[in-house]
Amino acid sequence: IEIGSRKVFEETVLTGIIHLWSCSGDTRYTPIVQQNYLNTNFALIVYDTTNSNSMKGCMFWRNEMKRSCPDAKLCLVGTKQDLDLETQISFEEGSKQAAEWDIPHNVVSSKTGENLQQIIDFLSLEAAN
Repeated sequence: IEIGSRKVFEETVLTGIIHLWSCSGDTRYTPIVQQNYLNTNFALIVYDTTNSNSMKGCMFWRNEMKRSCPDAKLCLVGTKQDLDLETQISFEEGSKQAAEWDIPHNVVSSKTGENLQQIIDFLSLEAAN
């Protein structure tokens, strides 16, 4: 389920490693994902802006991370930002949920790359701290 990793350097010193995992939001992958919780410092909880039900799954994963990795920093991220006409979860709704959880929020488009660099930079900064 690992989709990539990236080493984070500050000048020439390795300051962290980011491992990216995806479970497609499906709770049937919970046992596999739980094996990878050890040493998790940061997690992106991702929802589909074109699917109003996807935010419900975020609650499960947020609670799962809080239970398993209480010190891990979390960020709520909406995907498919490029599909404006199909949006079912607005930026404001995502921001409201993130505020309730006291975590950052952003939206991205995997198709166009919009805001992806911001998420990568944010992860890199967190990994270095």
